Amino acid sequence: MWHKSTVKYRDRKRKTVTEHFLHHAVSFCDVEAQLVECLRGRVSEYDCSAVARIRFAEVVYNNSRLPFYATKIRFQEGDDKTRTETYLIPAESPSDAEERIKHHLGRDLRDFTVEDTDMTKILGVWHPHAEIWKGDFLNRMEERKEEGKHTADINQLSLFNKNDEDLDDDSDDDEKDENPDGEDDDNENDD
Repeated sequence: MWHKSTVKYRDRKRKTVTEHFLHHAVSFCDVEAQLVECLRGRVSEYDCSAVARIRFAEVVYNNSRLPFYATKIRFQEGDDKTRTETYLIPAESPSDAEERIKHHLGRDLRDFTVEDTDMTKILGVWHPHAEIWKGDFLNRMEERKEEGKHTADINQLSLFNKNDEDLDDDSDDDEKDENPDGEDDDNENDD
């Protein structure tokens, strides 16, 4: 069963980013568990704002990091019977998606026509039992990270704590420099 997730997070520039992913999962809880695994290392704090079932007859893999297109195909099944199925395929453009799906279905004995092709907002496909899809997903996420689409690498609180420690260390050093002998100023004035 395919599910589409919508994830929102703030990037390093504190801008809200919305991303959509496709998951092969048995339940909504399974999708949320997959998000923890597939976003690890790129997005640490996020909100899974939506999970919905989505119907695809097939998700076609083609070893590219191209955008995903949903292509509706109408199959002729007898005298006046037709059936419509939607396929997801990475492609450069709608016409490229149609050519790729025609090539993919070329061995199918049924007559078919391409009814519609639209670009989706899906950024990656996560299939927990298909290493080829997991690898493609991780490569796409690495590209997103290089584009700056990730949360901060350092916890902001630890950054502030580090600065406070540095200030404390500097103030101790200044006191030592003023009194290299380690004697108090009051003792010098008593003599």
